[in-house]
Order: sequence, then structure tokens, then C-alpha cells
Amino acid sequence: MSITNLTNTRWYLNSELDHCGLGVPDLEDFILPGLDNEFNLTFYSNKTQYTSLYYSLKGGSHGSSVRYTNSAEDLYDEVWSGQWQIDEETQEGSWGYLWWSSNAYRYITITGGDDVTNPDCITWLTANAQQMEFIDPNAPVDTEGHWLLFSSPNEFTFESKCDNHSDWPNPSIISNSGYWNGIIEYSTNATQWNVWDGATVISSADGKLYLRGIGNTYITTREALNCSFYFQINGEQVSCTGNIETLLDYETVARGEHPNADMDCFSNMFYGCTALITPPDILMDEIPGVACAEMFWGCSNMTKAPRITATKLMYGDNMQNMFYGCTNLNQLPELLPLEIDAWDYTNMFYGCSNIKLSTEKTDEYKYEYRIPSKGTGILLDEECSITDMFTNTGGTFTGTPEINTTYYTSNEIVRAFPPVEEEPTDSTCTFDLSTLGLPTGTYNIYVILSAEGYKDSEPSNEVVYEKLGYLVPEGCILEYEDANGEWPWIYAGEPFLQPIPETARVMYASGEGNDDVGYAYSADTNSWSCSASAHPFHATDVTVFDSLGGAPVTALEDRAFCSEGWGIDMTLERLYLPASITYIGEGIFDRNRTITEIIYAGTTAEWNNITFHENWNAGGPAFIVTCTDGTIDVPAGEASSGSE
Repeated sequence: MSITNLTNTRWYLNSELDHCGLGVPDLEDFILPGLDNEFNLTFYSNKTQYTSLYYSLKGGSHGSSVRYTNSAEDLYDEVWSGQWQIDEETQEGSWGYLWWSSNAYRYITITGGDDVTNPDCITWLTANAQQMEFIDPNAPVDTEGHWLLFSSPNEFTFESKCDNHSDWPNPSIISNSGYWNGIIEYSTNATQWNVWDGATVISSADGKLYLRGIGNTYITTREALNCSFYFQINGEQVSCTGNIETLLDYETVARGEHPNADMDCFSNMFYGCTALITPPDILMDEIPGVACAEMFWGCSNMTKAPRITATKLMYGDNMQNMFYGCTNLNQLPELLPLEIDAWDYTNMFYGCSNIKLSTEKTDEYKYEYRIPSKGTGILLDEECSITDMFTNTGGTFTGTPEINTTYYTSNEIVRAFPPVEEEPTDSTCTFDLSTLGLPTGTYNIYVILSAEGYKDSEPSNEVVYEKLGYLVPEGCILEYEDANGEWPWIYAGEPFLQPIPETARVMYASGEGNDDVGYAYSADTNSWSCSASAHPFHATDVTVFDSLGGAPVTALEDRAFCSEGWGIDMTLERLYLPASITYIGEGIFDRNRTITEIIYAGTTAEWNNITFHENWNAGGPAFIVTCTDGTIDVPAGEASSGSE
């Protein structure tokens, strides 16, 4: 539904912004000085109210594209993305992308203004932002659960340290004080909160200590004032649960947004903390430079890895030495970012002797691990982006991995967005969306439960999931023609489109090489046929699905398993057919000399009720059909046209 009024709407601006809606028909025709546009909007961003949103296409090495203004402050130098750059010698222009200084400013909640119905403003905003669920910026927010909880079977103390850790493990202590630039509160019961000055040693009660932050953009650092700040926990077996962002600003997290985070914001945080066994989760969407470097250096008793949800790394050095020397770490975090810059993953798991990788899959090394976990990654600095990432680990592969290459690990992998394991009741279940660390909004969210998917029906923090349909089966790809004439792919484990598109096709990889079994959908009959693209040249056993996306597989197309025209001898020996088959086409085994048996899931009577083409085994050898109650001999068919 098109938007005609922006009043009481909430948006999350894209990390890369377009020129759409500013009167520039084509970037190639764009000439300096460019275009400016200022929209009169009253909106809130990063806890501040603004009265205008200014967007510029002006060039220059320091040109900014976005600015929020009011009478009190100007964010021109703080909020920026994308600029038009001119080569001084050639005077030719190019469009380059820069970064937002803070993701906190990417959220804007519009409450009014003269341009709320301006078509140019609406066009630009809808092209450059995702609409989120509206939250009244002045309404109270439920902050329950938005904190870090440290817990242990025994009592422990917690303190902030500042030292020169270059001579670790015997660093020279410079001071005991906090470095954060806002407020950190602590509690022992999550009800009564006190401000922590950083100089006081705070203690647990009943083995629990809660921390949360207000207005911080950084907490610890490894290079401030010629020293390094970090947290020291005095105790044993201390677990931490919660989102690390709540130390920056817990109310912002409670609103489903990401707080303002500076470079170096969490680096060095638990340096040498042997008491920590479970780390907090890192539920950021983008990680600024050096933010997590050396974060768990020397946490030798830490066994679990954090969830890391970031899809983008900024400025480099993000996770260098992050788990250096965590000798008992036995989990690997899933890593999503596609672009990896200098030092981002360097020495990340150095010396983690319980981390084990291999280049080959075995009974021990059975879990796939890849950098990045999905998509095609890019090394922005090929020399040092992932250097020594797994040096001195405990597997058969160590050292520097290859990007976009599948390795195998014996370690459990901590997924960025793990599937929900709860079984639904009467096809519905509830799930607290806030635990995923996502911005509050409207989502198509699916909970993987056996072979079926579930979709949210009421977008809110408490999401009700209703039964939708099926998932694309393992080993398959679903493709279809969309409205733009493109053929997008939907991969295994993702929800099967409902209703099934008329042009849908499914390809199943049955083995090595060209071992593909294809399926074509018919909207007229709401059924699938095993198509003529099925040529499993290297497989000895092939199983035909009984249904896909809830629609039955009912037919084998003409020459479905022939080798005609390919010049390759097939190795197919056994074909497993479901009882849903009602038609078998012409010459399905034409030129196939190896087929010996069809294993049919129905009875002999059901087999004989199938509609067969009169030359269904043309060019095929003799074989048997094994049914649930007996066997049927099939004689060799006469050679089809062109058969040898």
C-alpha cells in the first residue's frame, strides 16, 4: 500500500543512500554543484528531536549527504553517507559510498512537519529506508530483561581496571577507574539500581550481578590515555547473558534500535578474565572499527562463543585477537559480513587449541564452516584481513583460511539467528521477538520446525506464528520467474513460496557432477512432474519426491532418466518412486543400460493403475519393479529413434 502521509511513521535509513526523488534522472548526467533538498519534518533520532532532514548531492572530498538540523545543533559532520567525487585532472565524476558515523541516527520517528505529504520526500524516504513499526518516542518503554546478567554458583566481585597490558601476564596497574562516557548502573536484584563510578569494586548477591548503561558510546578500550581499560572479575565460573549493546544504552535497545557506538567501544573488555566461562552476545547490525578487538583475549576458561549478528564491519581491526588464547573455547560463532577489511579477523582464534577445523569432512569434522557463512565474501586487504585466523588451533587445518571456502569443524557453531526449537500448540506458538536482537518492526519470520515453516501473523514483540507451508527440501533450489522477468533462487531450508508460482521449477542435486533431478510445476493440476532435465549421470540410487511445497509429484516426463544427446553413460541402478505417481511418459530410461530396479512405494495393483505411455520403456533395458506386496518384471523396450 502506497504511503501518502509520513505522520507517525518510523524508518530505518539504508546504509547506502540513493539519489532517488531529487530530480536527477541519471547519475551519468550529474554535474556539480549538484542538488540540495531540505525536508521540513519533525522527527526523533538518537533520543533527540529535529525539525529538518537535509539531503545533498554536492561533491567534494568532505561532502556529506545527510544532515539533521534544528536551532540547537548541526549534525553535518556526524551523520553522512555516500558522496559524489570529482577527479581533479579528468573532471569525471564517480559515486562512492561512505558510512554513517552511528547507526543510532539511522532510525527516525516522524511526528509531523510541512513535508509529511510532500511526494518528493515520500519517494526519497521509501527508496532509501525500511519502514518500521511506529513507536511513540515519548511513550514509556518496557526495559525488562535489557541488561547484562553475570551469574555464578559462588559470590564474585567486579571491577574496572586500567593498565599497560603490553607486559601481560604481569601488567603494571595504572588506575582503577571507569572509562565509559555515560552512565553504568549495577544491581543485584534487577529492581534497585545504583550508579557505578568505576572506581568502586562491586559485588554479587546470591551469585548475581546486573549491569546496564545510559548514554554511552564506548565502554572499554585498548588504547586510551596510553593505557588499556578492561573489566576484571574476581571469582570462578561466571556466566554472562544478554546483549552487549545494553551497556551502551539499554533504553535504546529496549526500543528495538541500535545505540550509538564509537570505534574501540568494547575492545579489551574481558582481557585476561579467567573467571568468565560464557560471554555476552554481540547483537549489533554493524560493528565499528576495533570494537571487539582483544575482547576476550586470554579468557582461558571460556567455553562458549557469543552470537554475533553483525552483517557489516567498518573501518577495519574489528575482531583482531578477539579470542586469542581462549584455550577451552569449543564453539565457533557464525560470521555474516561479506566485506572483510584489514586486520578484521587476524589472529581471531589464535591459540584456541579446542577449535578444530579440517579441509575434509569426516565423522569427527562433520559441521560445515565458511567465511562468510553465506554469500560471496570480499577481502578488502588480501594481505592481512584474515591472516593467522586459526593459527595454533587444534585441527588438521590451521593458519590462514581461504575466503568463500567450506571447511569442516568438530565444534558446535553458534548461529547468528538460531532457529526456534519450541514445538507449536495447535499449529501456533509465541516467541519474544526482542530476544533476536532485531529492530522492532514488521517481519516475515519463519521458525524452522521439522519440515514446516511458520510465519508471523501479528507483527509485535509477541509474535504469533501461523502455519504457512513447507520448506524447500535439503539439497534443492526453487526458482521461478518474477514480475521483472528475473529468476530468483530460494535455497534449501527457506520457506516454499505459497501459493506456488506458475513458473516454479525445483532442481535437486543427487550426487557429484551433473547429478541433477528436475521438477516442473503445473498450476492447472497443482502438481509436479519429474522433468526431462533429470540426468543423474553419476548416481546409482535416485529417489523421486512425493511432494514439493504441499503439491504432489504425479508424473515422470518423457525421457526423464534417459541419456540421449549427452554422450555419457549413466550409472543409475535403482529408482525409488512414490505412490503419488499417476503417469509415466515415453522412454524414461532411453539409452540407460544400468537400471536394474524401480522400488515403488505402492502395491502391485496401484502400479498397474498408473497411466503409462505405450512406449514408456522404449530404449530401456529389462528390469524389475519391487512393490510393497510383490515384484513385476518389465521387459526391455524396443529401441527408440536414434537409440543404438
